[in-house]
Amino acid sequence: MSVLVEPFTHALEKLEFERIRKRAERYTVSGLGKTLLEECRPLHDRSELERQHAFVSEMRLLLETEDAIPIHDIRDIRESLKRATVEYAFLEPSEFIEILYTLRSSRALHSYFQQRSHLVPKLASLSAGLFSDKLLERHIELTVDEGGRVLDTASKKLRTIREDLIARQDMLRRRYASILKTVADKEFTMDDIVTQRDGRMVIPVKSEHKRKVAGVVHNVSQTGQTVFIEPNETMELNNEIISLQFEEHREISFVLRELTSRIRAILPTFTSALDILKQLDFLYAKGRYSLEIRGVAAGFSDAPMLQINNARHPLLIAYHGYDSVQPLTVELGKEYTTLVISGPNTGGKTVALKCAGLIVLMAQCGFHIPADPGTTTPMCDDIFVDIGDDQSVEDDLSTFSSHLKNIKTILEQSTRNSLVLIDEIGSGTDPNEGSAFAMSVLANLIRRGVPTIVTTHHGALKSFAHETHGAQNAGMEFDTESLRPTYRLHTGLPGSSYAFEIAGKLDFPASVLRDAKNRMGEQHAKLETLLTDLEKSLKDAREDSAKARGEKDRLEKLTHEYEIKLRDANKDAREVLRKAKEEARELLEKSRALVENTIRELREATAEKQIVIRKQFVNAQAELSAQTEKSSAEHEMYNAGNPDENVTFHIGDLVRISGSETEGKIVSLSEGSGSAEVQAGALKIKTKIQSLKRIGKESKKKNPVVPASVALSDVAPTSIDLRGMYGDEALSAVENFIAEAVAAGHARIEIIHGKGTGALRTYIHNLLKSHPSVASFRLADWNTGGTGATLVELKK
Repeated sequence: MSVLVEPFTHALEKLEFERIRKRAERYTVSGLGKTLLEECRPLHDRSELERQHAFVSEMRLLLETEDAIPIHDIRDIRESLKRATVEYAFLEPSEFIEILYTLRSSRALHSYFQQRSHLVPKLASLSAGLFSDKLLERHIELTVDEGGRVLDTASKKLRTIREDLIARQDMLRRRYASILKTVADKEFTMDDIVTQRDGRMVIPVKSEHKRKVAGVVHNVSQTGQTVFIEPNETMELNNEIISLQFEEHREISFVLRELTSRIRAILPTFTSALDILKQLDFLYAKGRYSLEIRGVAAGFSDAPMLQINNARHPLLIAYHGYDSVQPLTVELGKEYTTLVISGPNTGGKTVALKCAGLIVLMAQCGFHIPADPGTTTPMCDDIFVDIGDDQSVEDDLSTFSSHLKNIKTILEQSTRNSLVLIDEIGSGTDPNEGSAFAMSVLANLIRRGVPTIVTTHHGALKSFAHETHGAQNAGMEFDTESLRPTYRLHTGLPGSSYAFEIAGKLDFPASVLRDAKNRMGEQHAKLETLLTDLEKSLKDAREDSAKARGEKDRLEKLTHEYEIKLRDANKDAREVLRKAKEEARELLEKSRALVENTIRELREATAEKQIVIRKQFVNAQAELSAQTEKSSAEHEMYNAGNPDENVTFHIGDLVRISGSETEGKIVSLSEGSGSAEVQAGALKIKTKIQSLKRIGKESKKKNPVVPASVALSDVAPTSIDLRGMYGDEALSAVENFIAEAVAAGHARIEIIHGKGTGALRTYIHNLLKSHPSVASFRLADWNTGGTGATLVELKK
């Protein structure tokens, strides 16, 4: 039997998970988070795993949308707290500074997460147990400074001792200055300075004059020419200073011991808070790493089901950038449990194998994964990996022997809840024997339902995967024109090795290549040619599909531009009507004033004057009539695109669609929904009845190209982005947007105004409160925009 090891141990090493840990470790802020990362291993409890992914998702949300998280002052104070448990022991000033930083972080983080509990409820619940003691913080601040010095404010006694000490030291300096001047005047001293020996202040005196200075010799220079004397008259003062220094030291020890006892009294609570800070540091690093790899939370399945959607190898992202790494899609567990990947050397087979394994491993370790949402991984009991060369001179193992040893372990220990990854299965020995051996191994794994991914060059295994229920082929794409791998994996078709094509590109002798092809055998050659042709056809089909998608996007863009122009045209028409009405009011006022003034003047004028007044009245009346005709023409122009709502339409009526030159015949009416279907040439257009204008006869104008069977309600937008607009501009845009949405029959719309200072949001909400078409409105949910967006319910 194989030696049992802790699950995932081999996979963590072979899949290089340590490098993932190191990438995340760069984002920790203390040794606390690093410890958890070092201890991080796959979890087996699905509910706990989903909880960990939710924590990371909330942390990432804060990193993307909120102010900086106050986490950077956390310190690893575990050793200090451990020493504080010893009775009568005391911590050093520098340790109290580290504790102070951690206390402040605990308080700040508690406040930060509680204030955002609506956004991150799980993190708020986790941080609820953080410790806060502002009084203790203040005690530490009054006791020690950033440099590790105990402050005078630590105690009244310490302040008094230091004041006395400073006074005596000042007195001693003055006395030494007087003695030194006297000795220097007599040229007894080598240097006119005061120095220290054995903690006492002394004067350097020439050896030949040492008996002329009364005092105690404390030291002699190396040359013997200088002796260091403490004068008798300063000895008592020196003794007092030393005594005060000892007293100062005792008081500092007492202060630190008292402060340590305060720490000891809260150790259980503080230690619990430190555990929470450790988890927050750990989750913060995971959140930052998720941003780096554009990660998402994985889904989990209790069944042996693997669905990886557009995953990217996380280590390649670090070196090449996210967009430069080819995505990988892999599925196991629905129609088949074994995937056989084939293709050319350096085509990415091993990278794909490792990527799939790392995605599962990261997800089960509580890391976000660099893949599309919807990616689901099984709850594995272990991942068995046979990748690379494990040959050992000491154990007398060849490459093939090491593979056999690994596969033996796989067959003995794997279950249907495991994941098996084997690179180049059956290699390292005779190809026929290796293929037979590999097929037997795969048959065993398929029979037991063990999810398995293998890579191979053996043609027999490609046939095996094609013919065996529960197995599926997959091939690494290869560019046959440039003869370079694309690193794309396509399921359902095996990959060709392209050995001859690659050799030809390297200017291999043509005669040797021909001979090799002949020796390969006709059937094998036909198979390789078939695979090459199929892969080329598949590539062409994908390119055609991509072109079709591009054309679809282009048509959608044209439709969107058409809608914008239609909206602008309606806006211009409304402006024309507004001006026409305004001019009509002005003309009416002018006419009324003209008549009143004329009547008044006629009553007061002479006969000759009345003739002149009547002539002026006729001229003014003609001028007003001309202006009225112009205003009426503009009004009629607007009404051509905005028909009377009371007009009744019938099937067969010739109509024009408002705001465009499109004309056609009504072929169906739906009065219940208020819509009509218009035949415009070869196209049918569904639109609102209110947007139609009956015309007397068919127009000869050419109809513009409009996508067939497109309903205007289908292309009217349901969301508008106001970020970057000023207040008046934004209000005008919202009014137009609501009008379009109502016309299109939308029930709900979204207004994106951003967070910023909140001024734009206030303007928009004030407008919505009084708008006749708005039933209600509210801020978006935290995960769909939060305070940066408003959801509006429209009246039916």
